[in-house]
Amino acid sequence: MLFDINTLLAFAVTLSLLLAVGLSYALWPASRGQDRDGRSLRIWLWAITVQAAFWLLFVFGRGLPAVISLVVLNTLSVWAMAEYVRAIRQFIGLSPRGPVLYSVVAGVALANVWFGLIAPDYDARVMWVSLPGATLMLWVAFSIRSHVEPGLDRASRIVALVFLAGAAALLLRVADTLLHPDLPVTQSLFQQLALMVYANVPIFASLGFLLMQASRANARLAQRAITDPLTGALNRRGFESAAQRVLASSKRTGRKVSLLLIDADEFKRVNDVHGHAVGDAVLTTLYARLLDSLREEDILARLGGEEFVALLPGAGMDEACAVAERLRAGIASSQILFGDKSVTLTVSIGVAEWSARDVQIDPLLRRADLAMYAAKHDGRNRVMRAEPENVAGRA
Repeated sequence: MLFDINTLLAFAVTLSLLLAVGLSYALWPASRGQDRDGRSLRIWLWAITVQAAFWLLFVFGRGLPAVISLVVLNTLSVWAMAEYVRAIRQFIGLSPRGPVLYSVVAGVALANVWFGLIAPDYDARVMWVSLPGATLMLWVAFSIRSHVEPGLDRASRIVALVFLAGAAALLLRVADTLLHPDLPVTQSLFQQLALMVYANVPIFASLGFLLMQASRANARLAQRAITDPLTGALNRRGFESAAQRVLASSKRTGRKVSLLLIDADEFKRVNDVHGHAVGDAVLTTLYARLLDSLREEDILARLGGEEFVALLPGAGMDEACAVAERLRAGIASSQILFGDKSVTLTVSIGVAEWSARDVQIDPLLRRADLAMYAAKHDGRNRVMRAEPENVAGRA
């Protein structure tokens, strides 16, 4: 038993219009952002608007001139798919490939002029709409699945599957046209199934795309919760979480771990002499130099103010002291330049080695903190070990 194609398409048009209007109204403020998420959302809203226009013409445009009911109609269908490709590629940080995509749309338009107005051929028009449309849908699906980003896997899988289903539907329409040429849509079960699937692509794809947007936003919020806004380093919360994982692993394997507590000497003078803007820039530069001088597996964080901490997995006390001395000497021997201003900076570093008795990171931080203040008490610009004979009162 065949579907009532008019009821099906009326339903598809209604949903497409509601989707276009509802999403445009709800998401327009978010789409005004100039980052890639905002730009991709604007393109996506445009894509579903174009597709809604296609469905309106598909259902209600039969009495209109052929240039509209055939050429414009079929061009809108492929144009919408091209916009989905642009939106997805913008979202994942790839070139939108606008010239390539619009060339495909222009080719479809010219083909429909020929097979719709000059040499009318229904089957050829089906081919010139369905094959480019299916290709663009496959492009969307594979672009998404080639992109790896934490937190997006489930949502991106939904969008990819929706577009794969849409591509399969259009290819089914092509196959049915080849097997049953000149068979009207109203008499073909496969054509109607293909249109049913195709009609639902913008609905389910949009839901998946919004999930992708939400997943990325949630990941950014989570990252901001553990990141220092000035330098981009881990903050105390982020450091403690990462450090606990390192300590738990070291407790299982017996691998050594050491910690460096790094404090910029007399940093208040930098702010007083040069201003807080330069002071902030000095801290950012200091973090960048520390990060460049450490290994990839080391964990560097800003605890607050001018105080940084580095956790060195696999390093015992001697190795950690050698690293600390290299850091200290490198910072003391170079100047930090900002326009016509030059800042010379030194640091005091306390070094502590992890003990299996340290269940949490706090005892290790405490010993390094005492050693760092001992370094300041002894004249600053030096490295001190967290050993009993080096522990001094705070200066």
